[in-house]
Amino acid sequence: MAFSATNVDDLFILMLFFSRLEQSLRAWQVVCGQYLGITALVAVSLLSLLGRVALPEGLIGLLGLFPISIGLSQLAESFDGPMTGQKELDNNPGQGWLAGFLGVAALTIANGSDNISVYMAMLANSDPVRLRVFPLVFALLTGVWCLLAWWLTQAAALAQPLRRLQRDLAPVLLVVIGVLVLQDSHILRHPPLATVALACLGVMVGSLLQQLRQRLRARRLAAASQP
Repeated sequence: MAFSATNVDDLFILMLFFSRLEQSLRAWQVVCGQYLGITALVAVSLLSLLGRVALPEGLIGLLGLFPISIGLSQLAESFDGPMTGQKELDNNPGQGWLAGFLGVAALTIANGSDNISVYMAMLANSDPVRLRVFPLVFALLTGVWCLLAWWLTQAAALAQPLRRLQRDLAPVLLVVIGVLVLQDSHILRHPPLATVALACLGVMVGSLLQQLRQRLRARRLAAASQP
């Protein structure tokens, strides 16, 4: 029940990722990234419960930069249209596998960082047996979550709407998720971390504008070369 209640939003995000399997992601990247993210959340919950580690709230908030980066990258790709992304994938089938894998994991951690307190409260009065069972249950349900998300993206009634949603709204949703993570972590209260976050955002926006200018220039050249 704890896993389901705290990961309902992850199910939707997984569906968006699985809807990109024909573009820039592979199924194993989504599954392994989700497992890595959930494992990190469970590990931090257990270690925090034992008093061995306490991650600063602002430091966790920096993970919000990952969904923003992914969203801005998808915005740049969508400027060329869906066919261009598919051609690039066909020419470079292994390109970006590490970025895709780590991107899914980072988004899972960033989106679930607030779940750590829930897991810690649930485990506070647990006996040693339950503490050992907890990671096993989460590992099993992570697989169930991935399978369910993949199955939903294959359903005829949902496949096409999800692909349209992924293409049109997913980049914006990812940016919004990242901004909310930064806001919820109160990162502005930590001047050094706020400086890092603002610098990274500046680089991301600058890179996006540069890519858009290059794509616009390429479109103009292509249009001028046509008879």
